Amino acid sequence: MKNIKISIAGIGNIGIHVIKNVINNSSFIFKQTSAKFEIVGISAKNKNKKRIFNIDGLKWYDNPLDLVNITNSDIIIELIGEEEGISYNLIKSALNNKIH
Repeated sequence: MKNIKISIAGIGNIGIHVIKNVINNSSFIFKQTSAKFEIVGISAKNKNKKRIFNIDGLKWYDNPLDLVNITNSDIIIELIGEEEGISYNLIKSALNNKIH
């Protein structure tokens, strides 16, 4: 069995559906892949924004760069949607740390 740690930056419409699908389909994913996907960190502009899925049980990071520096993620999903600034810095940092 593999444990794959995932962090997600940007939990708007797409990000929240990624989280929801990973959590709700975890047993199906495990049966198909023998891998357990674990969301170890999330980040967005507004923690208190009303969302269609409850994120209270997930570890929140105010600074998206902490997803690289603290979470020990195997995969970082960047869904902030900007070409520069924090999005660029997050991806650059993840690649420099050999995170997918």
